[in-house]
Amino acid sequence: MNAILIQSSKEIDVPSVQIFKLITDFDLLMAFDNVPFLKGLGRIDQSQINRIAGSECIIFFEDCNSARHISLTFINDWSFSARIDNFTSLLLSPLSAVEYQFTVFDIGHQSAIVSASYHFQMRSILEMFLIKILAGKFIRKQIDFFLKRIIESSEQYKIVKDNY
Repeated sequence: MNAILIQSSKEIDVPSVQIFKLITDFDLLMAFDNVPFLKGLGRIDQSQINRIAGSECIIFFEDCNSARHISLTFINDWSFSARIDNFTSLLLSPLSAVEYQFTVFDIGHQSAIVSASYHFQMRSILEMFLIKILAGKFIRKQIDFFLKRIIESSEQYKIVKDNY
C-alpha cells in the first residue's frame, strides 16, 4: 500500500469532554495550509460535515474544488475518524485519500491526552516516497502545531495559563 501514517499527541490540562467538542468544531484540514504537496487541502466549512458514523457528504474547499467526506466512526466525547477521497483538485492528484482519527484519553480530573493520526494514501509508490522524504517531518510539525493551536483556543487552557 502506498501510504504514509503520521501521528501526534499532546497532554493537556483540560477535561476530555471540553477538548473533544473543541476538536470536532475545528477545521481538521487546516493543519496542511502551508504544506507544499498538500496545498489543495484547503479550509472547509465544518457545518458541511455530519459526524454520524457512515454518513457521506461532498465537501467544498475555498478554491471551489470538492471531495467526498465519509464519517467512519464517532464515539461521543472520546473518538472519531473520517475518510476524504474523490478529490477534484489537480493539486491533489497524487493523493488517493486521507483518513484521520482523533482520540481523547481522560487521564485525571482535569487532564486529557489528545491523539491525532493522519493516514495519507497515495496513487503511486514514487509519490508516496517523495512526500515522505520531502514533507514527512514538516507535516508532523504542522500537526503538532495544529494540536497546540486547538489546545490554546480552549477557554479552560486560557484560565489555567492566566492563573500562572
